[in-house]
Amino acid sequence: MKPLTITRKLDSNGTAMAIVPLENVDQSAVLYLEDWYLLLALGTDPRWSLHANLVLAKGKLPVSRLILDAGKLEKVFYRDGSPLNLIRSNLIKAIGGAARSRTRDKLQNKPFRIRSKANLEYVDINPDHFKTIAA
Repeated sequence: MKPLTITRKLDSNGTAMAIVPLENVDQSAVLYLEDWYLLLALGTDPRWSLHANLVLAKGKLPVSRLILDAGKLEKVFYRDGSPLNLIRSNLIKAIGGAARSRTRDKLQNKPFRIRSKANLEYVDINPDHFKTIAA
């Protein structure tokens, strides 16, 4: 199985970021590294794709909703209009969505569980900073 290469780097403020390649397009999503590790801990599949202007895990779960823990009837907007920018300061949660349930709850349902383990590989842009972080 080909490894999924996640790039870790520091932004201009020194905040650790993760750059996650998307499976169906030649683009990547960017998010805080702590959110990346949170999503993995929640059981989110790391193989993401872009559909209908949304970054989706397993082709079904909007990653932005998972990051903000959006609930029933809540919607997530992108401050800069880009669904690839999953940095928390770019995500806005608002009332008025059509979701019928909390997105994180769906991770407990069998169809959304990870069926096969992804082979993750990390590339560090600022390697000295990431020496102490476990992959």
